[in-house]
Amino acid sequence: MTRQPLLWKNGEASETAYPDERVTFERAFNYGDGFFSTARVIEGQVQFWEQHQVRNRHGLRALRLTLPDETLSQWIINAAHALQNGRVKWLVSRGLGEPGYVPPRQPARVDLMGWPEVKIHQALHAIRLSAGIHTGHLTQVLGLPMPALVGLKTLNRLEQVLLSQELADRRLSEALVTDLNGIVVEGVSSNCFFKRHGQWQTPDLSQAGIHGVMRAEILTRCAQHGILCEPVRLTLKQFSEGLEALFFCNSLKGMQPVNQYNDTILDFKAVQHLHSLLC
Repeated sequence: MTRQPLLWKNGEASETAYPDERVTFERAFNYGDGFFSTARVIEGQVQFWEQHQVRNRHGLRALRLTLPDETLSQWIINAAHALQNGRVKWLVSRGLGEPGYVPPRQPARVDLMGWPEVKIHQALHAIRLSAGIHTGHLTQVLGLPMPALVGLKTLNRLEQVLLSQELADRRLSEALVTDLNGIVVEGVSSNCFFKRHGQWQTPDLSQAGIHGVMRAEILTRCAQHGILCEPVRLTLKQFSEGLEALFFCNSLKGMQPVNQYNDTILDFKAVQHLHSLLC
């Protein structure tokens, strides 16, 4: 049975997220008008907090939501302190509105949810290394968003819902996804990095894909350690040529190495070596 999460609305503890009588007027419910993010909390602190703050500012600015980013940050910090250890998710939306697409001029609404967990034996700034998996690529593809929404984790995630169904049907925990042009973009709920011809690379997300916090953290650490990691645009055929290693990543799972991609056995130790350098 799933444990009930702790709830906060606009910085105040709450018993329910959306009362039934108001949900039909919520723009988050009707239009996906907002964005969200999820983070791991260790000893009351949000893991990779600086990267999350950057993404919050991007979301507020791109969607023109009325809320000081300092206020949002403080509410998240307060929730993390109360949670201590576990996962925290914040959902920022435009709140209630009359029927129609035109957004009302009003402060944004912030809903926070926290799922307590036992203390995680991990240093605050350490990147987790998950167990290796067997993966492939999905047949369904991602659409191309309007330029203003590229990289944002908006509340409309129907693509990921459908992709997750295909994952489940194929009994995979994660897989590569391409866009309409056949370019490798990311996993269903993760970004990805791969080593080809001795060089670490990651998909160029300038046209599609989520700008993940863990991806940003890994790129930052690669630059700090002098490790070249090039953003590239590759078809699946190009991606497979000279493929040596692959891992998925997100802020909850950390780095998730791939042992086998389709019929190709990959170098798990290459991911372990990169992890050791970055941590």
